[in-house]
Amino acid sequence: MRLGTRLRTSSALRAAPFALALPLFYYFNGSGQPPFDPYGHAPTITSYALAFATSFAYAVASALGAWEAGALKHGGIWQLAPFRSRYRIAAESLAPVIGLAWLMVLVPATLALARAQVWPTVASLGPLGVGLIVSVAHAVIGFAIGLKVPRTIASPVLAVMVWILVAFSRAMDSPWPRHLSGQHAEQLMFGEAATLAGLWPHVAFTGSLALAACLLWLRSRLVAVVTALVVAAVGTTGAWAAVKDWDYNPKLAIGQTSIRCLPSEPGSGLRVCMPAATSSALPDVRREALSVLEDFRSAGVRRSPSLITDNLVYGRFAVPSTERTWRIPLTKAAKSKQLRFQIVLKTVGFTCSRPDPALRRSAIAWAAHITGTGGDWEKMRQAIGGGPSEEEMKRIVELPHHEQAVWFTRTVRDACER
Repeated sequence: MRLGTRLRTSSALRAAPFALALPLFYYFNGSGQPPFDPYGHAPTITSYALAFATSFAYAVASALGAWEAGALKHGGIWQLAPFRSRYRIAAESLAPVIGLAWLMVLVPATLALARAQVWPTVASLGPLGVGLIVSVAHAVIGFAIGLKVPRTIASPVLAVMVWILVAFSRAMDSPWPRHLSGQHAEQLMFGEAATLAGLWPHVAFTGSLALAACLLWLRSRLVAVVTALVVAAVGTTGAWAAVKDWDYNPKLAIGQTSIRCLPSEPGSGLRVCMPAATSSALPDVRREALSVLEDFRSAGVRRSPSLITDNLVYGRFAVPSTERTWRIPLTKAAKSKQLRFQIVLKTVGFTCSRPDPALRRSAIAWAAHITGTGGDWEKMRQAIGGGPSEEEMKRIVELPHHEQAVWFTRTVRDACER
């Protein structure tokens, strides 16, 4: 059958307007676009576009696959002389269905990249590739079910069931279903990218079921059934075993963006780095950092970082700072006009993640006093609802220069020891 004739007679053509409208509706009116500035990070942009598109694509592929199988069965194709193999007949029938499912995945992702004026990157293509491959698997599974179950029953049931199982996998208490559903479990943050370890279980789980369905058409019935069962068992249990101990986050790579750095100035030994997308703020970062460090030195407190870098590139995963490497939300601070104060907070130098709240506030208040960031500290004090009294701060700042430095060093140390 010619391609044009195949398309005209396929259920995919009649379903296309409604099928394509679903992901486009969610793209324009739902959560298909990043709710924040993705800074041109292609994996973030495509992950939001795919978050809802894939579940609809899989549901359509399964439902139409079952409908096409029922149409062939109703037309008595399998009783005709075997001029073509069963696999070829099935492939030709499923080609328009798979093409429609692929359009449902590709169109929102392409629109999102075009809107952001960003070219796709290798890191952004992983979840997209999973969507395309798993769409084929769902079409094959639907076709196999449509050969045994009447299409008027199989098609609507598969459409609803597949969509619910995939779309609501993220709402289940157990994390593992979301890592096997074929829908990447999280919209990515800046600097993040999907990894092969986080993607292959999606393909292995559904793909093994599809391959098992194909193997059932082998000539030897016993061999077909045994081989199909082995393939399905190995694929599904292997994928489950790989993800059963994961938490709600899939395996992600961080720092997946280009970085620009300013070399250290003579005598300072300090480099500052930011993502290339926001690196226009680098001169301000270096200027403010050197100024804050000088204010602390003038007050008798020495801090000597060799690198100040933006923690934006680490996405949802916090990478702790060290004595020599400071990780600060530089992009966010520059955008909110709090760059200097964020550097001050890091310069205070707590060595633990949860210092004593009262001592922490006292140390920050003193640091704000010596660096001229009292206005930012006042905003923070109002937000957290507490801080040292005016009398206490007056007593501290009236101490001799050396004693203030001793008090500050002791306060920072005690805040973590408590």
